[in-house]
Amino acid sequence: MQLPAAPPPGVSITLQPAAQQQPVPTNVQQDVQLLDLKPYQIVLASVVRGGMDKAELELGRQRFTAVTRVPLTTGQRIQAEVVRTSPFIELRLVDQTALKNLFQALHHLQSKFDLSGFLGLDKLSSLLQGHSRGAEMESTLQQAGTLLGLGGSPDANVLSSLLRLLGLDTEHRLAQGQADRAMATLKATLHTLAQAGQGQEAGDRAEKLVDQLELFQLCRVRLAQLGKEWLPLPLPFLDQGYLVAERGADQSGQEQQGQEDDIEPWTVGLFLQLQELGALNIHVVSQGGGINVRVLCETREAAHQFETARQELVDTVQALPVKKLQIGIGAEDPSQHLLRLIVPEGERSFEAWV
Repeated sequence: MQLPAAPPPGVSITLQPAAQQQPVPTNVQQDVQLLDLKPYQIVLASVVRGGMDKAELELGRQRFTAVTRVPLTTGQRIQAEVVRTSPFIELRLVDQTALKNLFQALHHLQSKFDLSGFLGLDKLSSLLQGHSRGAEMESTLQQAGTLLGLGGSPDANVLSSLLRLLGLDTEHRLAQGQADRAMATLKATLHTLAQAGQGQEAGDRAEKLVDQLELFQLCRVRLAQLGKEWLPLPLPFLDQGYLVAERGADQSGQEQQGQEDDIEPWTVGLFLQLQELGALNIHVVSQGGGINVRVLCETREAAHQFETARQELVDTVQALPVKKLQIGIGAEDPSQHLLRLIVPEGERSFEAWV
């Protein structure tokens, strides 16, 4: 799985001419030289005068008037990365702590959540036996293995069980004084094993899995800010997978029809990378007591396989009747789609006129 070499899309600032819709004056390049701006450089700017739609910024000792869609506060400090310096100056904001931490953790998207490989380590048993919580941690690892399909029969309510057992709310439970419940999670168990097994393969592998779980947490926090529910699907038959749910909007980009009985619609998107079939996007939209399903595959061969099993797919869905099933090609790589979800194009952008 490959990620783009360039930083993910982010919050942007465009510095342009002083008068709107006029050619870029030569002093823009003079400002670039004066400020010694270079691509990927991190710079600091101050909001001299804040406002809901206009603000005055100071970068270095130069001031710019900004027309903005983001409310800015007088005295606010903005940290930004230089994206380009010609034909205009474009900056990307990186001063949001959670978002910056998320960007720094995105490289973990290239790694599969390999719990099965960790459970198969020879030294894991001795590490568990030598710990005071060994029996409890072994039970948690067994539950996780069963839930992720690594042996045994998973719980019927797999999604809620997955969210609870992975420990994506571990810090929240600790803050609420629920230490026992927080410790009985996969994240807490792996964190403990990472500390106990420092310098050993089991400890290193546990630490890597913790890093991936923390990436999952950051994704959930970020997308919750955007009104979306996000759940990772670290299943053994997937190279990558996650679910995104929200009220109203159709993630496939199609227009929704009117809803019956004024019931608010909901959408669910599954974005998967399978070892044999490649990328697979499944969009489910509720409509009038039923659902519309759209399956997008990466290749025509994969689409043909789904088309052949069309009726079987319809019969598999039992919760609500399938009103429409569309199968086609054009699936987006899950990692690329996640980057677009994290910071939608144009979000929190503003233009500054020099």
